[in-house]
Amino acid sequence: MGKSGGEIVEVEGGHIVRGSGGKDRHSKVCTAKGPRDRRVRLAAHTAIQFYDVQDRLGYDRPSKAVDWLIHKAKSAIDRLAHLPPWHPTDVGVWSLKGSKSVHDHDECEGRR
Repeated sequence: MGKSGGEIVEVEGGHIVRGSGGKDRHSKVCTAKGPRDRRVRLAAHTAIQFYDVQDRLGYDRPSKAVDWLIHKAKSAIDRLAHLPPWHPTDVGVWSLKGSKSVHDHDECEGRR
């Protein structure tokens, strides 16, 4: 656990850094481009289309519909260029919109 007090949780394919309170207490996920907010905002027309797909699939949770979409697009996704690993030049405090809930490269990799 880093100076932020956030909890690091291993999940399939990566890590989640949970917020420890304060202004931005939402969890982050560690990606090839560094820590990112776990929540995704959609444009209104995209949200309407997405929820239509979710309803047609009969899923009760948006994450199930996203998993289905990713699975169906897997061959196209696999043809995309791979991103290089994320190695920040400054391993000090990294912030998302000024939050200090994710502290550094080591924390994102799950080291303490």
